[in-house]
Amino acid sequence: MKYILSFIFASFSLLSFAQNYDAAVLKGAKSYTAAIEKNQFEKAVGYVNPNIISMAGGTESILSIMKETKETKKEQGYEVIQTTTKSVGDYYEAGEEIHTLVTQDQIVKIGEAKFKTKAYLLAVSSDQGSSWTYVNLEAYNQKSIKIFFPNFNDDLQIPGPSAADMIEE
Repeated sequence: MKYILSFIFASFSLLSFAQNYDAAVLKGAKSYTAAIEKNQFEKAVGYVNPNIISMAGGTESILSIMKETKETKKEQGYEVIQTTTKSVGDYYEAGEEIHTLVTQDQIVKIGEAKFKTKAYLLAVSSDQGSSWTYVNLEAYNQKSIKIFFPNFNDDLQIPGPSAADMIEE
């Protein structure tokens, strides 16, 4: 009986940690996404994972990349007009880090048409869940993410691009 109670307590403790992580992960993901949508790139870069910043050539370089990417999309008639952060996936140990997937719904405008699609962020904690940084997974797959995260846990599956559903108005 003592072992059963210990198991139940441990299970609730793990669930409690995950719920605590969820709130922090969602809050950070929403702040990161909002900063990008409002062209507050200096604020957004504070949420970007340091591995990405380093391999991009530093903060100034990643700021330039973020601005240029948004401007190029705009010139091509592609605009994200709304992002709704929906959910956090399971948590995975990846070396000294914790990784999880954040799912978002996006409304994008291409020309005059609007579409609803899914977007994904990788949330990473290097300090046992005290703080979280993010990677927009638009340009990454299961293999390429390991360039930035060599200890990436393959149990966390990165979804491929999702089909976009046209929104009728």
